[in-house]
Amino acid sequence: MALNLEQLLNSFPDNNSGQITPEDLRNFVESTELKYDNWTIVKPGQPEGNKFPDPVGGVITLPENTTWVINGQIPLSASLDVGDGCVIRSLSGSFTNDALGLDVASGAIPLFVNSNSQASFEISGLSLGTQSIAGGTGRLFGLTDPSVVTFNDVAFQDLAFGNIDNSDFLFMNNCAFVLVQDTLSITGTTVRVSVSNPQIAGLGLGLLSDCIDLTGLSAPLVDLSINGGSASIDSPNSFVVVADDDVANRTIVSGNVIEETSTGKFFKGVDVTQGIKTTFSGNSGIPNTKAQGGIVQAGSSAVTVIPGLGQWVPIAGDGTDVLTSNSQRFVRAGSLSLEYVGIDQEDFVGQLTLSARRTGGGGGEQQTSFSLAINGNTVSESGVEVSLPFDLPNDPKTIGINIPTVLNQGDIVTPILRKDAGAEDVIVENIQLLEV
Repeated sequence: MALNLEQLLNSFPDNNSGQITPEDLRNFVESTELKYDNWTIVKPGQPEGNKFPDPVGGVITLPENTTWVINGQIPLSASLDVGDGCVIRSLSGSFTNDALGLDVASGAIPLFVNSNSQASFEISGLSLGTQSIAGGTGRLFGLTDPSVVTFNDVAFQDLAFGNIDNSDFLFMNNCAFVLVQDTLSITGTTVRVSVSNPQIAGLGLGLLSDCIDLTGLSAPLVDLSINGGSASIDSPNSFVVVADDDVANRTIVSGNVIEETSTGKFFKGVDVTQGIKTTFSGNSGIPNTKAQGGIVQAGSSAVTVIPGLGQWVPIAGDGTDVLTSNSQRFVRAGSLSLEYVGIDQEDFVGQLTLSARRTGGGGGEQQTSFSLAINGNTVSESGVEVSLPFDLPNDPKTIGINIPTVLNQGDIVTPILRKDAGAEDVIVENIQLLEV
């Protein structure tokens, strides 16, 4: 029965004649529930009134919208079924003081499960573990279809991770990863995963596999963000491993201070040269993703037929143009056409260099303008077409122009020309279009 303070004081004898014994005081303290509203303090030894609910069928059910404050080191031998709105937090705010984990003898069970498929819960300030180094066979997670799972200032220490399947949102903020013994498997098609300021230690000191495995994720509604981390990867293991660039709709790896070895990787599965959907930005130890490259053709005799004065037409190629070997986020989209395939909007400066001549023999130079088309439309600035005119002789003349524009995913860049004077067709013998 819950009593307010006045009722509690009135329930005590006055003790003028020694009616309250030391044993009475001890029993009173142990039976008093340290609780405020829906907050319960959980203490070592699980004394009456300061504990999680008793397990039923091997599972401890935490009711919805309850807060559990961990005061010390709490080992459990049963899974915690977290209700929607649950919060499990450290009393001191430090994972060096307050911890929650599976006892070694608990067996091959997860510490956290959810019978409510849309449960959202938060864990803050704790050290979480399964004592896997000491021989425990349990794992941290066995979660299916949770809505929002949040970890703030948590130390994942000496544990086997387990799995989180089909979570809508997974946040890991300011968390430490120490002596993680196997992979956290994250699967789903709609999950947003955000890992901010991860601190990684102990990789290579007994790790059995990569730390976080995202190979079970699939686009199109998956976003991954890893930023502000600090890691020294000293083994053939990774902090995050993905299958390929299609694992997510968009991935940002930014602001991390990383020391990798020839074998150890912070982020494995995609590198900066493959990053169509993955952007590396501002990391120490990993170069930035850079959109670059172009197309090159040499020795062509293809004729660009002029339909009439003042009409833009694509420059004719002979089909031998190739994508430059350093190309990132660009692919060849057909004869003398360059497609931007990156997710991020790109400030593009197209450097168009070519040698061109008019057909026919003799005669004077004929003025011809050159430009770029984006999806068939001439590049313009403030409504004015960006182009440069040149006088073409009958012998090859080298021409170079830079044209700035902005590209979005799927935009196709094509070099074009326009005859301003004269009637003869044009042959562009050598051409290269590069992102600079």
